Amino acid sequence: MNSIGASLLHSRRGRAGGDACRADKVRALELGADDYVTKLFGLQELVARLRAVMRRAEPGSAADVYERKDLRIDFTRLEATRAGRPISLTPTELRILRRLARRPGQVVTIEALQDQVWGKAYLTDRVVYTHINNIRKKIETRPHKPRVLVGIRGVGYRFEG
Repeated sequence: MNSIGASLLHSRRGRAGGDACRADKVRALELGADDYVTKLFGLQELVARLRAVMRRAEPGSAADVYERKDLRIDFTRLEATRAGRPISLTPTELRILRRLARRPGQVVTIEALQDQVWGKAYLTDRVVYTHINNIRKKIETRPHKPRVLVGIRGVGYRFEG
């Protein structure tokens, strides 16, 4: 399951900056953009930013393997282990984990998860909640007190790396 990063280059008519521009940046980043570049920028800066995104998207990069204490998830091989023992994760559970692990420490909204994991299919928040709970049962030492998949009530989830 390889993925490529996304940078957003935006040209907005009218006054640069302001609340509307900041809101656009926040929304783009929450929806999965790896970077957001506004005018004025230099060509060298743009090329450097694109190279950085491409490095993060390369197979075998640090983002493809997550390790914390005795938990190891290899997104390239689609394998997970706890204390050396295999953990059985479904393809959907791996897609959710990968999406959250791409931005450790940052909240990913429920809507962003729905859109990026299931696409345009209509889902209720309950479907996401159920999958998260199933993942927690498999990867958390104490699922009722999660330390890896932390919920932010009414907003989304944060992957603690």
